[in-house]
Amino acid sequence: MAIFHLNIKIVKRGAGASAVAKAAYHSGDTLTNDYDGRTFDYARKSRVVYKEIFLPEHAPREFADRSTLWNAVEKVESAKNSQLARNVELALPVELTREQNISFLRKYVQEQFTSKGMAADTCIHDSGDGNPHTHILLTMRPFNEDGTWGAKFKKVYEFDEQGKKIYDPKTRRYKHHAVSVTDWNDPNNAEVWRAAWADATNAALAAHGFAETVDHRSFERQGKDEKPTVHMGVAASQMERRGIKTNRGDVNREVEDFNKKLRQINARIKKAEDWLAVNRERVPKQPGSLIQSILDGHNGKRWSKLEHLQLAAKTKIFMDANKISNIDEFADKIADMKQQSNTLADKGKANERRLKTLAEHLRHSENFKKFAKVAKRSDALFAKARELEQQGGVFSKGKIEKAREEAEAYRYDHLPDITQFDNAKKYLDAHLNGHKFTDKVAADWKAEQAALTTEKSGLLAELYKLKDEIGSAETLKKFAILAMQDEPEQEQSRERQEQIQSKQKTTRGNDR
Repeated sequence: MAIFHLNIKIVKRGAGASAVAKAAYHSGDTLTNDYDGRTFDYARKSRVVYKEIFLPEHAPREFADRSTLWNAVEKVESAKNSQLARNVELALPVELTREQNISFLRKYVQEQFTSKGMAADTCIHDSGDGNPHTHILLTMRPFNEDGTWGAKFKKVYEFDEQGKKIYDPKTRRYKHHAVSVTDWNDPNNAEVWRAAWADATNAALAAHGFAETVDHRSFERQGKDEKPTVHMGVAASQMERRGIKTNRGDVNREVEDFNKKLRQINARIKKAEDWLAVNRERVPKQPGSLIQSILDGHNGKRWSKLEHLQLAAKTKIFMDANKISNIDEFADKIADMKQQSNTLADKGKANERRLKTLAEHLRHSENFKKFAKVAKRSDALFAKARELEQQGGVFSKGKIEKAREEAEAYRYDHLPDITQFDNAKKYLDAHLNGHKFTDKVAADWKAEQAALTTEKSGLLAELYKLKDEIGSAETLKKFAILAMQDEPEQEQSRERQEQIQSKQKTTRGNDR
């Protein structure tokens, strides 16, 4: 069935990424990056079923060529830490044909991106495995009216109370700050694009006769009790398709099993609530009336004797354990089960959220330890180059230049590893509130992860117990229904008995 997935990432040169490489991968083309001379060959990528470049107003027409467009981006974004492109990944509904998906996707791209001034390189991947999706690679710099690249930011000067520019004697410049020329980096755009994609998907499904819908909001925002699954990612999805189980796949299977049982239980509780709302006043309320209806043999006509006795014994144990002797106490038990279900749902969501956070903590801590030596070596080489520069004339210019080149070459060769270390360090610093990361911190996280995993198993066991209880409650409801059905017969029996007694009295009177 249709699912909602929209993921947004920035392609950063500082993280070792390349817009040309990303475009080659998405399109299944062979492209050479003029910036560093590297060639990326994905021509054998057979799952690319559609590709098209959408150009906004003022963009040069030659940018309809993929190599020309992204090499122009690599050239204009010359800094080592440049943000090269924005990558948007979306899931397409499996209910629609490829042509139908392409049709509403093209409209979405034009309305949300090219109309705002972005060039959009759009490709669809479909391996026939039920996971059609699209990659949209967006430019991050606007075009001028003459077709040249515009600036990302503009300089805004700061003024004093008299309206004069404020001069900073330390920097010997007027104070100013940078303001984005476009609103493309506005964090609110993510919500806008997600909502628009959900609306576009639902409109397309409805137009072609499908009742299925998707929702861009989280389960919590939708008011649902279910725990959310985790995003599989490309690598894990490919492994799962080949029959190789992954940790993320196992997590999602556990979550889906929990959610399925929770939905079933809530549906059964709702049925019991609805039945009580209609029939509560019809069932006898005297203490012990429900138990007596079980022990009495009047409903043997509906059940085989052995089955009746087994169910009666099991149901009486359930009633005794929960102190249920009449319909009001039965209603209280249904309300209690509903509260248990809500509590389990809340605990399950909190458990899954914390496990997800701990998994992220531990992933970054592993990267921090794994790439620490490489990062330390890089820092040492740059420190050596700076030291030679500071000593100035003591060393020849060639030796200083050689040290700097060695440092830069090492960093370039190990950029992905160093980037992962830097990201891990930044993440850990942000989450440790000024405390230093140590092996003990990682050990504490692992211990908490193990405890929460055990707790998760306990929550599932509680869910199974609740499922058994609702089963017993449903059996009790059946006995109550039978008792209600027998009431008219019992009343008729009493009327017949009274008639017989009346006739006997009349007969005796006539005999006298």
